[in-house]
Amino acid sequence: MTTINVRDSVPEDTAYLVELRQQLRAADWWLEGWPREGDIAVIATNEEGDCIGAAWCRRESLPRVIAGVSEAYRRQGVGEAILYALADRAAALGVSVLHATIWNSNAAALGLALKVGFVEHSQVADRTELLWNVSDVVIQAEGLTLPRRARGVDGQGPPALGGQPA
Repeated sequence: MTTINVRDSVPEDTAYLVELRQQLRAADWWLEGWPREGDIAVIATNEEGDCIGAAWCRRESLPRVIAGVSEAYRRQGVGEAILYALADRAAALGVSVLHATIWNSNAAALGLALKVGFVEHSQVADRTELLWNVSDVVIQAEGLTLPRRARGVDGQGPPALGGQPA
């Protein structure tokens, strides 16, 4: 199994974020002017230090999340590790709720989002809108009651940064 390290993004990671954005077929505006003040990004790396996944969000009134994992590293805990790390960073900056839009055809991404704590907000055509309370208190957002932040698979907290996910 691959050792997964998760770290804050640095400016040199922009090329990898562009590559992931292209793989995900996300809109160009996701990285336009990256990073702006308040934008948050984490990068997963393997033992050799190669980038293998990333999660990032624009700091907006309801920060929208984009996450992706290089194909060779999918289904190894990378997605979960980067989402928990992003949630940690966002919460530390005072963000309470993260937003994601996932194509309904992407069952793996929907399953992962629900596993880490996203809650379905609505269905819009061929995609699902989800919200994730990253704070430690129950909150009301967009007409939903969002439970306090979900924790890692062992119930003891999110995977530690710089190590393998739980």
